[in-house]
Amino acid sequence: MEKEISKKGLLAEFPPVSKEVWMTKVKEDLKGQDFEKRLVYQAIEGFKVAPFYTAEDSANPLIKTYENSGNLIPEIPGLGYRHWNNTVKITDVNPNKEALAVLNAGAEALVFEVTEQTDVTTLLKDVLLAYCPVWFEVKGDVLGFAEKLSAYFAASETAASDIKGGLILDPLMQQAKGSSLAIELKDLFEILGSYSSFKVLTIDIAAYHNAGATAVQELGFGLAQLVQYMDDLTEAGLSSKDIAEKVAFNMASGGNYFMEIAKFKAMRILAHQIFAAYQAGLKPEDIWINAETSYWTKSLFDSYNNMLRNTTEAMAAILGGANAVLVHPHDQVLGLPSTFSKRISRNVSTILREESYLDKVMDPTAGTYLLEQLIDSLVKNAWQLFEEVEAGGGWLEHWSSGKIMAAIANTRAEKHFKIHLRKDSVIGANQYPSMNESISEKEVNADFGQNQYLTAARATAYLEHLRMQSTQQTLKVHLLLMGQGPMVKARAGFATNFFESMGVKVTLGKDGLDLSKASQEAKSANVDLIVLCGADETYQSDALSVLETLKDSKAKICLAGNLPDLKGSLEDKGLYRFIHRDTDVVTFGQELLSELSYEA
Repeated sequence: MEKEISKKGLLAEFPPVSKEVWMTKVKEDLKGQDFEKRLVYQAIEGFKVAPFYTAEDSANPLIKTYENSGNLIPEIPGLGYRHWNNTVKITDVNPNKEALAVLNAGAEALVFEVTEQTDVTTLLKDVLLAYCPVWFEVKGDVLGFAEKLSAYFAASETAASDIKGGLILDPLMQQAKGSSLAIELKDLFEILGSYSSFKVLTIDIAAYHNAGATAVQELGFGLAQLVQYMDDLTEAGLSSKDIAEKVAFNMASGGNYFMEIAKFKAMRILAHQIFAAYQAGLKPEDIWINAETSYWTKSLFDSYNNMLRNTTEAMAAILGGANAVLVHPHDQVLGLPSTFSKRISRNVSTILREESYLDKVMDPTAGTYLLEQLIDSLVKNAWQLFEEVEAGGGWLEHWSSGKIMAAIANTRAEKHFKIHLRKDSVIGANQYPSMNESISEKEVNADFGQNQYLTAARATAYLEHLRMQSTQQTLKVHLLLMGQGPMVKARAGFATNFFESMGVKVTLGKDGLDLSKASQEAKSANVDLIVLCGADETYQSDALSVLETLKDSKAKICLAGNLPDLKGSLEDKGLYRFIHRDTDVVTFGQELLSELSYEA
């Protein structure tokens, strides 16, 4: 007979533990190390993140009022409480054929690239508008396309209120990206105004993310854009309610999992606060947020890692309350996606719904202490940034003065620097790169990002550019093992990762050789670089003699480690550089390639 245990009775076996008790235990385990320096994380967003939180860390009560409010309960029987559209972007030369194929293979919403010349009837043939939201990226005459689309909707048998989707249109962001879009938004609202669930304006917050911005910058600048549009359109005679109902947000989901969940939740809270200030009458669940996987996080080499990145990014967007999720193919940075990559990306949402059951609970992260703190910090910091922009004259003034671009360029440089120091790991790029992979020459300069316009960049672009340069010069490195032991192994592993992330072939010296034989082995290796790998005490006693043995070698000599006291004497004996955890691999690699090329 099963014994029934009440919740109260079960928990009674575990006495409550206060935060003070937790802190006492943590400090005991740290054995004198500073808690703040050792365990508190300084987020690039500008605030600190503790290693743990408890119920005593009460968040802003405002955050609690938004729990379980991110999604309308679906009217279609059988759908879970947490529903999102599995969105697919159509790229085939026969868009209608691909659209119908993906709808029969799990897609639930479509994104089309169109112009004013697009035949809407042919494009949307057999697409059931009542069940499939359709989104359009318009190139060219937006008003002309909108009129054609409105006529098609009117002629269809679908009720106006059932037509969903919208235009992926953000004139301010077009300006930020370096192109202009001359359009009267008021006219566009009037043309498509009778379709209550069809959005006219989609604020492209993803563009900030893909240019290298922090979550706070995405939210703060995105809010400033929203207010710019609200002010301009209300001055043009539209009501706040009509504007708000026609606005959607497009956000990118990045690799910092919990921060990204919090970012999506914070966006809904902040947007609702703005709409409330304009008395637009929207509920939090009425706000539509499209999500897409990040371009910034995707690597050119070892692109199968991008599948994993796509999955965690989609999960973060879903748990953060996104209404639709577009998973880009994992090989998108290589050019046009393959049939395989498109199928895999399309199936991510299906797997997360049908096998991971992420749709079964309305708000599975509600009540999570960590996320409450992250949401609160993002809301406060983003609101502060938004107020700074408003005090400086609003989004347009802030953009025209170059302040937005300068802030994002600085953040992007900081992010790149951390990756180049390998303090932020990117598997397959700056950690554990695959040396068996070869990719034909590809121009990656466009992915560095610009300082004038808000163009997409990637975290690993500089590393990949360096790797291609190194591969062309066929550089070779030999690791000279100075003894045995854990430190020798650790530094050899560090050096291997360091140089392979540059695309340089590394050979490991034989283990167990005495220093004389190890030095002779290195001299005969016929390489461009020899790296000494040993313990500090071995460097102190033997590094000078090893350098003396290697003085006739044509290779440059590096040492894995950081010994400032030995720097002068070792350099006098011919040491080229120290490499250690504070060495920027990209700067080092560029200087090395330049010197070797000059010497050749």
